Amino acid sequence: MNLARIRNCVFYTILLLLSYWSLWLFDYPLSFCYDLFSQQKPIETFAKLEEQFRSFDILTYDQLPERKKKSLASEEEKNCYGIPKKRFYQHHKFLKISWFDRYKFLVADYRVRDFLSGSHLFASSSGFPQLDKTQYLLIDQKILYKILELRNKLYERGYSGNQFSINSGFRTPFYNRAIGGKVCSRHQFGDAVDIRVYDVNNDHLVNAQDARIVFELLDRTIIANLGGLGKYKSDSQVLHFDTRGKHARWFY
Repeated sequence: MNLARIRNCVFYTILLLLSYWSLWLFDYPLSFCYDLFSQQKPIETFAKLEEQFRSFDILTYDQLPERKKKSLASEEEKNCYGIPKKRFYQHHKFLKISWFDRYKFLVADYRVRDFLSGSHLFASSSGFPQLDKTQYLLIDQKILYKILELRNKLYERGYSGNQFSINSGFRTPFYNRAIGGKVCSRHQFGDAVDIRVYDVNNDHLVNAQDARIVFELLDRTIIANLGGLGKYKSDSQVLHFDTRGKHARWFY
């Protein structure tokens, strides 16, 4: 390969990466435009949540494209919780997500894109999204109910129910490995979220007290004995919770 071809190859590679990056930069303005034209409202009831969930194309594992199935099961055939990953996915449904589906509210005012797996190619960039034209989201409705319940319970107790963001939702095994997640992380199975807690108690500070309020509410009322709940030592404002069906507590 001569020098001119090498230059062209480098130039177009850089151009492609910059184009990909620019799509990410325009993601938030595009979501605002979507809201403006669609006039969508936050999903604030369980009935509306179910209705929105059913509005997507829902596929089985066997209906997924081959490349997607390989990305879910071929890399790690290790059993998780006594079940091969592939068999687990065969018993769950996936939401087919088009480009503009990314901007739809899935629960409250949290968008589909908040729950999509990040890009394993850019895992070192915080939360860098996959920007494929079509993606497939594995998300358990029960975890969405818990998010909505958390918001409602916070408001009932006089706190701000909108002072947390979705830090991580569904993760493909590729992405989970790229960010150093546990081999059997519940995020791969669509029934876990990490949230970042902000000023829940309205004291104009973001500190451990806010995270403690949310943790105790999840621990005693919302998750209780029906799922897992964890804290991250590296970031006290980030909490993990899931709907695995049994009690689990830990500190990372």
